[in-house]
Amino acid sequence: AATAPKVGNGFDTKALFPEKWAGLANDKLADVSGIDDATFCHKNRWLFVADTKDGAVTAAKFAEKTK
Repeated sequence: AATAPKVGNGFDTKALFPEKWAGLANDKLADVSGIDDATFCHKNRWLFVADTKDGAVTAAKFAEKTK
C-alpha cells in the first residue's frame, strides 16, 4: 500500500503510515504494527508492504487515522 498524493503527481501525501513504523521491516514491523504479514515500511512513511491484501488494507486504515 502506498499513500496517495494530495494533488496530481506531487510529493505531499494525503496521509502517512504511523511514525513508529518508519524504516522497520519484517518481524520488528509486524510486532510494532500488529500486522502479522507486514514486511516493510519506508523511512518516510509513504510506502508499506505486506504479504497479503488484508495486511495492506489494514495498514491503509492506520494511515487514514494518522491524517
